[in-house]
Order: sequence, then structure tokens, then C-alpha cells
Amino acid sequence: KGPPVMNERERYDAVAACKWADEIVENAPYRTYLSVLEQYNIDFCVHGEDLSVDENGKDTYHDVKQAGKYKQIKRSEGVSTTEIVGRMILCTKNHLTLSNNTTTNNTTNGNDNDSNGHSFLPTSRTLMLFSAGPQLSREPNKRIYIDGAFDLFHVGHADILKRAKAKGDYLIVGVHDDQTVNRIQGSNFPILNMYERVLSVLACRFVDEVVIGAPYYISKEQLKRLTVQAVVHNEQDSDYDALSSDQTDVAARFQAAKDLSIYDTLNNENANFLSLSTTSIMNRIIQNRLLYEERNRKKAKGVEEINQQQFQSYYDTLKGEKPDN
Repeated sequence: KGPPVMNERERYDAVAACKWADEIVENAPYRTYLSVLEQYNIDFCVHGEDLSVDENGKDTYHDVKQAGKYKQIKRSEGVSTTEIVGRMILCTKNHLTLSNNTTTNNTTNGNDNDSNGHSFLPTSRTLMLFSAGPQLSREPNKRIYIDGAFDLFHVGHADILKRAKAKGDYLIVGVHDDQTVNRIQGSNFPILNMYERVLSVLACRFVDEVVIGAPYYISKEQLKRLTVQAVVHNEQDSDYDALSSDQTDVAARFQAAKDLSIYDTLNNENANFLSLSTTSIMNRIIQNRLLYEERNRKKAKGVEEINQQQFQSYYDTLKGEKPDN
């Protein structure tokens, strides 16, 4: 596949932070063998409808398919890694909403995206599925609030949310809208629009609730309405506040929390992945662009060969069938 965007440790911890993951098998083979399923007492293997091939162009799930231990699920409509990478490299803005209910006017050039520049449509059902989590056995003792862009949600974000959650027992995360993030970071940021970022945050096991389109300046009244006992901020957020041209603007963000004596900061002494940021992830992708393009060419060739083999097998089967009398 070429070099991964995230290193091994980052990928292990990112999956562990996903609330739907129960156990992580580290150093798993790229091709899934029956022995792996037996070793970890796994009933079946699940993959999306896109074909996965190894370096030789062979189906990586061939063994489990033959054993009847493979299940296929439909891929998420409108979610495409290729499209997201394209946003970074081409610096497009047509995925953003930069004013109330109004997206930028970039044309779609005949692609499958809608007039808003992206084909992902968030629905109430999707939000409900992502919001589902364990039921609280009691009222939380200490509700924590933290906000940010959380663009290209990564393990560094998960680590911040984990440490914020540790300051209480109920974590509310405010996700800023596209217009706010773009005002601060400029260019075509955020790479993911607000709805994509909200779902990414909701998928994190440390998050209990999300404020969609959270205010950059949160007022005393809003904090009281959320009934939070602490507002936490990571003051070493190189991905966000440090990019603001007006540091007075940054300081004013949390003035209401300071006036209420509920402002707190994260201790980064024992933090993990401090060097990881949305910008550093983009740099990794851009630096390895040619390698990824070559990987995609090889993968497309392998998929085409497998499709041809499957068609030939089907054709041979038809030829071998005797016509009904």
C-alpha cells in the first residue's frame, strides 16, 4: 500500500479511541488468515464492498471467504479518502459552509458531488447512530467542556479529549463551524466540513456530548445552560489558536469561564502525540503523494485482474452447465 499516513503506534491508539472497538490486534497480517481468527476467537471477518488486494494483486480475504467466515458491508456513502486528499492538494473550498447555509460557489466539474461540493449528507439517523453510547448509571458529578476545530480528527485529538475527560466524568465537546475555522486558519481550512468533524468527534469513546457549531466566544449564559463545572483548554494547540493573527482574540475566548472561575488548562507533561497536527498530517500526505499515486495504480491493476478472473470463472461455469431438456 505504500507508506501509511499514520505510524504504527498512532494507528493502534486511534482505533483504540473509537467507541466501537472492543479489542485491538496489534501487528495483524495484511492478509487475513483463518489461523488469526482462531487465535483471537473471532467468528467472522468484516470488510467494505471495495476489493482489498495484497502486493501481488491477490484478494486479501480469499481464505476467510472460502471458509464462509466473511461478511461484507456497504461503504459509507459520500465518504471518500481520495476526495479528502484532493481537498488538501487542490486547495478547494467547495466542501465548506462559509456563511449561514451557504456554501462556496466552486463548480463540481461534472463529478458525483452535489452543488455543495460534497456528496456526504448528514441525517438525523446518522447523528443518532454516532451519538449512541453507554447509558449513564447516575448523574455526572463534574461536566467538562472543551472546544476546537478537530479537523482531520487524529489520535492527538483523541489524547487531548482523553485527558480532558479525566478532569471530570462527562465530556462535552464544542465543534466550531466552518466559517469560524476558516477565519482563523485561512486557505481552504477546515479540510473536513463541520458535519464530518462532528461525526469524527462523536465516534471517540471519551466524548459524551457534542455542541454542533459551538461559539468561538462562549458566554456565561451558555456555560450555565450547559451546566459545566470546568472549561478546559489545551494552550499548546499549535493547530489552531497559534495560527490566529490576534492573540488578544484568543485570550478573550475564555474570559467568561475565567470570570466564573471554571477555566482550566491541560497539563502536557505526560501527553502523547504533541507533534501530531492537522498540518503535519497534510505534510505527510503531500510529501508521499507520488508513492500513493503509484500504490493506487498497482491496486487498480490488481482489482482489474481479479475481476477478470471472477468473470472467467463465472463464464466457465455457465459453459459447463447442460441445457434443460
